[in-house]
Amino acid sequence: MAAGNAGGNSRTAPFIKLSDCGSYAGKFVVVAGPVTAVAEDGYTVGNCLRVVPMDVTDEVQVEHNVLLVGELDSTGSTLAEKRMCTMLGPNFDVDVYNRTADVTCLPNFKHLFS
Repeated sequence: MAAGNAGGNSRTAPFIKLSDCGSYAGKFVVVAGPVTAVAEDGYTVGNCLRVVPMDVTDEVQVEHNVLLVGELDSTGSTLAEKRMCTMLGPNFDVDVYNRTADVTCLPNFKHLFS
């Protein structure tokens, strides 16, 4: 089953901070929908209508254009990132990002962090 819904968040601003979508410290945030841009601070996306805070062990079902944002410590980031990429599979557009580095599972979003 899906990890959950974002709730009443229906903000439509073209650029909003992920921090405005709720607390995600130590979690992954799944942003499903068209991801149009990421600002230089690395936290701004073009669509935050569906934001699901989740643990790496949660099961998630999404359709396309997914950006995973994780704030992880250095000891757990690699394992967690690889697990999430494996769970979503090769048919999804996936990138995993944290404050210090990004791990690209597929190249679709790589330009957002260059």
